[in-house]
Amino acid sequence: MDNLLTETNLASGIRYWRERKKKWPADFHNEDYKRLQHLKHSGLTEEWWEHIVHYLRSWQASRGKGKTDAYIRERGLERLNQLRAEYDKILRINRHQELDLQTATWTLIAGLYNIASSIKNVDSPVFGSKLCHFILPNVFPVIDGEVIGVHSNNYANYWGNCSSSWSDCPIKQELIAILRESIGEQVIEDYPWSTKVTELCVIGSKHQTT
Repeated sequence: MDNLLTETNLASGIRYWRERKKKWPADFHNEDYKRLQHLKHSGLTEEWWEHIVHYLRSWQASRGKGKTDAYIRERGLERLNQLRAEYDKILRINRHQELDLQTATWTLIAGLYNIASSIKNVDSPVFGSKLCHFILPNVFPVIDGEVIGVHSNNYANYWGNCSSSWSDCPIKQELIAILRESIGEQVIEDYPWSTKVTELCVIGSKHQTT
């Protein structure tokens, strides 16, 4: 993923999202992130999990492999205390300040990802990446088999590439400004710029459009 965080790739990714994925939200999930932030206000509670089961379905994370919503709901409830403990540990270590792709480390967040992935229990990073993205949107970039193209369970490598690319990017603010303008409305204060810019640049590099 060297040198993928460019204005050209970002523009191409934005066009692909808008022109080829018309069912995807045109605000690049700005409203979703606002709702997810509100749902997480009291922590990772059973009420939070009930809503997240529906988000996982709408984001196409729980489809396939015969994994019903009831299956996901039950296994998530069984692991909710573990998810909460890992999430609280991450916040405590980081003194309750927001992390992003530059400030997080895989060692710090791997436990949360492993627990999240065990809920669906399949050899694919899609479910784990999206569930963790709902918990820490600015830390976990999502995987989409069709668009991103990562099919095997090598999310740690993908995360490391995303983290290095964002950390080494000299034009972060320029890329954020481009995406902010494209969203075209009031963006939430904690919008996950590092993961969304990176995701769109990866998409743009794989699906060049004119």
